[in-house]
Amino acid sequence: MAEKFNIFDKITRLYMEKCSTEPIFINRRFNPSYFKLRAHFYKQDENTLDKLLRYLEDKQKKSIMTLTDVYQEAEQYRLYRIKKYHEEEMKSVKVERVDGYSLDDVLNL
Repeated sequence: MAEKFNIFDKITRLYMEKCSTEPIFINRRFNPSYFKLRAHFYKQDENTLDKLLRYLEDKQKKSIMTLTDVYQEAEQYRLYRIKKYHEEEMKSVKVERVDGYSLDDVLNL
């Protein structure tokens, strides 16, 4: 049976695996840092947690980062995803040429 983790546990595990040198477990018990880190994430709002989770889940390589760096990178990643989404949307927009209007045309309405 697979264990289910809440978002706080997921983010904490992902951060420790991908951004920290500290192990999650020490002598088959959770590292005390795990609980401190998870307590920190409990204080964050839902949008911040979603942003962090998406960034950490998509992060491919392990790179040691401070929490501040992770928050900044997560925001940059969110903005990058928004930009990519809008670029894709714009590809499907068809621009039609519209005949120009002169000031005389407008005034003669």
